[in-house]
Amino acid sequence: MDLTRGARLGPYEIIHPLGAGGMGEVFKARDTRLDRFVAIKVLPDHLAGDARALARFEREAKAVAALNHPNILGIYDFANEGELRFVVMELLEGESLHARLAKGPLSPRLATDLAIQLAQGLAAAHEKGVIHRDLTPANLWVTKDGRMKILDFGLARQTRQDEGPSITHQGAVLGTPGYMSPEQVRGEEVDARADIFSFGAVFFEMLTGRRAFVRPTSADTLAAILQEEPDPGDRPLSPALRRILDHCLEKVPARRFHDAQNLAFALENLSLGTTEPMEAARRPFPWRLAALALGLLLAGGAGLWGLRGRSQTPPSFQRLTFEVGTIEAARFGSDGKTVYFSMRVGGAPPELYVCDPRSTEPKALGIPDSMLLGVSPTDELAILKHPRLLLEGMFLGTLTQVPGGGGAQRALREGVVEAVWDGAGLATLATVEGLLQFQLEFPVGTPLATFNDPPRSIRHLALSRDGSLLACVDGDFARSVSDICVFDRKGARRVLYTKAEDNLGITITGLAWGPGRELWGSEIQGDQTLLWALSQGGSRRILWRSQGNLQLLDVSPEGRALLAAQTVRRGAFALKAGAGGAPRELSLQGRTQVRAISADGRQVLLSESHIMDGGTLDDRAFLRSPEGGPPLALGIGYGDSLSRDGRWVNMVLGPQQARKLDPAWARALEEAGLARGDLEDPRARSRYLLFVPTGLGRPFAIPIPKAYDPIGGSAYLLPDGQRAVAHLQHGERAGWVLLDRRGAPPVPLAHEGNWGNFATLYPLSADGTRFILSQDGNAWFIATLAGGPLVPIRGVLPGERVVGWSEEGNAVFVRTGFAQTPVNV
Repeated sequence: MDLTRGARLGPYEIIHPLGAGGMGEVFKARDTRLDRFVAIKVLPDHLAGDARALARFEREAKAVAALNHPNILGIYDFANEGELRFVVMELLEGESLHARLAKGPLSPRLATDLAIQLAQGLAAAHEKGVIHRDLTPANLWVTKDGRMKILDFGLARQTRQDEGPSITHQGAVLGTPGYMSPEQVRGEEVDARADIFSFGAVFFEMLTGRRAFVRPTSADTLAAILQEEPDPGDRPLSPALRRILDHCLEKVPARRFHDAQNLAFALENLSLGTTEPMEAARRPFPWRLAALALGLLLAGGAGLWGLRGRSQTPPSFQRLTFEVGTIEAARFGSDGKTVYFSMRVGGAPPELYVCDPRSTEPKALGIPDSMLLGVSPTDELAILKHPRLLLEGMFLGTLTQVPGGGGAQRALREGVVEAVWDGAGLATLATVEGLLQFQLEFPVGTPLATFNDPPRSIRHLALSRDGSLLACVDGDFARSVSDICVFDRKGARRVLYTKAEDNLGITITGLAWGPGRELWGSEIQGDQTLLWALSQGGSRRILWRSQGNLQLLDVSPEGRALLAAQTVRRGAFALKAGAGGAPRELSLQGRTQVRAISADGRQVLLSESHIMDGGTLDDRAFLRSPEGGPPLALGIGYGDSLSRDGRWVNMVLGPQQARKLDPAWARALEEAGLARGDLEDPRARSRYLLFVPTGLGRPFAIPIPKAYDPIGGSAYLLPDGQRAVAHLQHGERAGWVLLDRRGAPPVPLAHEGNWGNFATLYPLSADGTRFILSQDGNAWFIATLAGGPLVPIRGVLPGERVVGWSEEGNAVFVRTGFAQTPVNV
């Protein structure tokens, strides 16, 4: 059949040919049903009668159709018209990576961005058991908007198929010379790690403009793959890029990245640091954090304050603590030498300590369940009694004054998050109107500034030594930035520095006034920490760069700094009640948070958040069985809650760019009323609750009524699949509201007061009729969705937290203790 303009294949009208390959011809066509342009790939006539070719063609179509991912070519249909077999695909605009590389190598930044997308697409394919086996620049496409697309799964092999034996066998050499893995060259069985080797060859070519393995003949090229290492030529690569490439191009599969998801994470962390080669003169002093584990450090000497000129003397460091624990805060005493600090050891509540670096080991002050906030010029301590977690790295409690040597305690104010004490007085950050408005007060009780547009986080108060300026980190979730700003005594705000691509100020880990009127700070960048000084004019200079996570806690007038060397790993573990043995670890990449558990206990919703370590803002959501097994990747986004039947996840999209938004999720938002032009606007997107299926089903979204504003996106879907309880702001009040996707009016669960988000796993009962509420994390109530008075939950002690409902709905689970391990429920 000659396909000319106007020819029809079912509902598809041919426009013109686009190209041809060994496995078919490709045409541009119009889908007359949906009035959209598509690409149609038709098996050529001379192969139409070949059963083996037909099987391969159908396998390619089915394999790709199962991969709904923005970095993989979309498949819409697979059909036949008479003797013709064809597949209907997404129509792409742009150029192949092969054509792009013909113009020269890519910049390290662009190459890394495209490589991240390629790794994410491969991760999605491998998760479904599909190996590409022929990754080359010709099989990759770069669209006009900068999105990488993986094409041509003609050699794809499904590793989990049950339909019968594969049509390729061990001993068959399949792939493109120059990009095949060593195991492909040898004709051995391959797994997903073969694609990682090919990825390395393609990434090398993007960075250098030359093929990793190319010789005069195919035989010589295959031999080079087995025996030689690629030469970047005159395009030097940064050590970090070189390490990733070498890890991909290992000859032995077991030495490569374990999977494409690991590779994507490594690239994302790299993308926030430098990808350019570094001159040897700029390398930091090789001080090894790995040997320090967790501890409090004193940095001084000629080091930090003296790092102004070209001759940089490395700072000297003195370790102050040796017990493994978490340093919550540390401050210099009035003499500039004594150090007060609070630390958690072995999962116990935090305690206060004092030490003199010149002589003694740390001494406990006998004040348990307390975090240090500030130290006065007379060594009076401002502490936070009975702290409880409010946001990541932020705690809420009672501001209390106590002598530096211990003694009588005096409560000053409830609802305090931070405080700083200097010669000019005591400044605080406190909550007002419940938990969702922050207020700076200086002195205590006198408002200086109020922040009432959540989600927001104010962190790291720092009061200048003359008391004229109060500095803080203002993390704005909706804008995806963190401002380092100062307030004068009249409340006027001035921004000194803005950190883009930051989530609630998490990557700015410390702030303190240095010598003069410079503001010092610590910031995580990938696997490094930057210590910098910020002038009042906003110019920033780097004081120190080091591997690992160093948190700035305080700076003396002479320029000595207190630092916490932290090594934090977030993990998820499963242990069945009453079962013996060790817990089963469900963690993914060491940054895993448990978000929810299905009612039958068979699924756990996990969130992997790399922003905690200075990485990408793109959280990822996964489902995993508590019995182990591979995780199911749900996509880029923060999985906030799981429906009790395990079928739906409330996905909070946060600030990632629209090009990373799953197309099916984008359609759901548009169908709910979001204008296509607003897909890239985080504020516009946040006005919709997005629910995505964990299996079969279509994503859908529920719009938030205009009278309400979102607070972080928390929502719980009812069993009817039509209604959800969402955490929303209404004027000056915040609370939980029942929304209906069918258009029924919103119904607040409580009409008075402000209600926070405290029940950590499942506040909605399994039958969807009751919901757990709390105003401050101390008093707990049950609201009936059908209406009626709130019912108090009796027997919950201060410092305890209600986790959720029992399966029968006749009891609630309560967690005791402050970040204690093991957890008591």
